[in-house]
Amino acid sequence: MVFSSILFLFGFLPLTLAGYYLCLFLDKKIFKDRKIFGNYWLLFMSLIFFAWSQIGYVWIIAASIFINYTGALLIHSGREKNSLPDSAVQVRNPNGLTAEDSAVHARNSNGLTAEDFAVYAQNHPNGLTVNKRPEKLFLFLTVAANLLLLFYFKYFDFTIATVNQIFKTGFSLRNIVLPIGISFFTFQAMSYTIDVYRNKAGVQKNPFKLALYVMLFPQLIAGPIVRYTDVEAEIDERSVSIDDFSDGARRFIIGLSKKALIANTMAVTVDSIWGQGIENNTVAIAWLGAIAYGLQIYFDFSGYSDMAIGLGRMFGFRFLENFDLPYISRSITEFWRRWHISLSSWFRDYVYIPLGGNRKGTFKTYRNLFIVFLLTGIWHGAAWNYIFWGLWHGMFMLLERAFRKPGGSKTGRVSGANAEIRRRDEPEAQLPKEDTMYANIKALIRHGYTLLVVLIGWVFFRAGSLSEGVWYLKTMLGRALGQTPGYSVMWYLDGWTAFILVAGIALSLNIPGFLLRKTGFETDRILNIKVKKCEEREVQGKTEVKSEVKSVVKSEVESKVKSEVKSEVESAGNPAVWTFVRDIALLLLLLLSVMRIVSGTYNPFIYFQF
Repeated sequence: MVFSSILFLFGFLPLTLAGYYLCLFLDKKIFKDRKIFGNYWLLFMSLIFFAWSQIGYVWIIAASIFINYTGALLIHSGREKNSLPDSAVQVRNPNGLTAEDSAVHARNSNGLTAEDFAVYAQNHPNGLTVNKRPEKLFLFLTVAANLLLLFYFKYFDFTIATVNQIFKTGFSLRNIVLPIGISFFTFQAMSYTIDVYRNKAGVQKNPFKLALYVMLFPQLIAGPIVRYTDVEAEIDERSVSIDDFSDGARRFIIGLSKKALIANTMAVTVDSIWGQGIENNTVAIAWLGAIAYGLQIYFDFSGYSDMAIGLGRMFGFRFLENFDLPYISRSITEFWRRWHISLSSWFRDYVYIPLGGNRKGTFKTYRNLFIVFLLTGIWHGAAWNYIFWGLWHGMFMLLERAFRKPGGSKTGRVSGANAEIRRRDEPEAQLPKEDTMYANIKALIRHGYTLLVVLIGWVFFRAGSLSEGVWYLKTMLGRALGQTPGYSVMWYLDGWTAFILVAGIALSLNIPGFLLRKTGFETDRILNIKVKKCEEREVQGKTEVKSEVKSVVKSEVESKVKSEVKSEVESAGNPAVWTFVRDIALLLLLLLSVMRIVSGTYNPFIYFQF
C-alpha cells in the first residue's frame, strides 16, 4: 500500500484518522493526557499497513522489535548492576576520595587516581560504571543480530552470485524476496539500542510503545529514519491542535502533488527511454533520460518524505526534515547535507564519528569518509552499480576536502534557508562590481559541477548493472550511439511532459523562491535582520555573555519578534485572502493529483526497494 493510492487516500487514511481521534477523545476522558487507546490504534493500523503488502514477512519486523527491545533491556540492566547512585560518586575533596569513592576505587581494576576520579565523576553524573564489558557485549550481539537479519534478506543472494562469478562456483541462489522498508526500520531500531547504550535515550520497558516507534506507518516503509530521541516524549504525551492537523494536511498535499504530478510523469518518460534500449538513444535522448530521472527520484523521495512528515503532524508527531533543496548545492559535501538528511546524519553519528571522524589525522579522516560512502552505496541496494554510486560521491567528497583551503569556507555547514539568508546578508554591496561578478561566476561554476556529478551518479543508480551504466554514459557523451536510432527526443516530450519537466527543474532549483525574494516576499530575511538587531540591543553594555546565554537570548528574541515580522510581511495585503488563495491552490493540486492517480496505472515508489 502506497500513500498515493486510491485505497490509502479514500480507505485506509480516513479510517485511521477517524479511529485515532475517537481514541484521543476516550484517552482524554479516561487517562487525561496519556495516549493509551490512541497508541494502540496507531500500532494496530500500522501493522495492517505493513501486512497489506507482505503479510508473510510480519515476523521479520516483529523479530527486529524483539531483538532491540531485549538488547536495550539487557544493556540497561547491566548498567544498573554496575553503577552507583549520584550520592556515591560525588567528589567532595579534589585531592582525595570519600569513603564511598574509595570503595569504588578499590573495585576498579584500572586504578584511577583521585584527580582522574574527580574528572571522571564530573563527566558521569548518573553514576560510575565499573565494568562496561557486559553492556558492550549486549550491544554487539544486538547490532550483529540486526545486521545478520538485514544481510540475509537483502544481500545473501548478491553475495552468492558474486562468489559464483569470481570463483566460478555453482552455489544456488535462494531467490529471496526483499521485505519492503527493511533497511529503514532496521537502522531506526538499531539507533534506539545504540542511544540507550550511550545513555542518550531512556530504555522503553513497554514493548508495545517500542513497536509503535518502529512500526509507525507514516515513516515505516521509506523513512525518514526517525531517532527514538526525537519522538520519545511524544509517544506518551503529544497534542494535536486544529493548526497541527491543517499544517499536516497541507504538507501531505504538497508531497502527494510532487509524487503524482511530477515524479510519476517523469517515471513514464524515464522508463520509456531506458526500455527502448540504449542503441535507440541519441545524445539528446540520453540527456533527457538522465535529467528526467534526477527529477523523478528527487520528487518521488522528497514527496514521500513530505507526506510522511504531514501524516506524522496529523497524528501529533513532529518528524525532522529529510530534504533541503539538494539541487541548489554548490558542492557534493553540501549536497549530502541536503539530500536524505536522516540517512546521512545516521551514518555521521553511528559510523563516521565512532570511527574517529576527522579527529585522528588526515589519512583516517579519508578512510572514514570512504567507509561511510561505501556503506551508503551498499545500504541502497545489493548490486555493484549502487556500490559504485556510493563510491562516486565519496570520491568527490574526498577531493573537495583535499582542495579545501585550511580555515576556508565550509559551504553548507548551515543548511537550509538560514544559510542562504546569511550569505545574502553579507555586505555584498560594498564589494567592487568586478569582485561581485567574479563571485557569481564562481558560484555558477560550482553549482554546475555539482549538478553534473550528481546527474552522472544517477545514471549508475538507475542502470540495471554497472556495465549498462557505463554504456549509457558513453551515449550521453556521443561515444556509443546506435547506427539508426529509432526515435527522436520529441517522441518523449508531449505538451504535458514538457510542462512538468520545466516545472520540475524550476522547483528543484528553487527558482520560485528566488523570484519571491526579488519581489520582496522575504519573510526569513526580515526575521533574520530583526533578530540580529534585537540581539545587539540585548547584549549592549554587557562585557561577558556566555554561549549558553546567547542561545537562550536568541530563542527568546525570535519568539518576541515573530508576531511583529508576520504583521510587517503581511501588511502588503489581507492575510486571510492570501491564506484562502493558498488553500484553494492546494485543493486544486489535490484534485489534479487524484485525477492523475485514478487515470494512471503507474505509481511506484523508488525507495520501496531499499
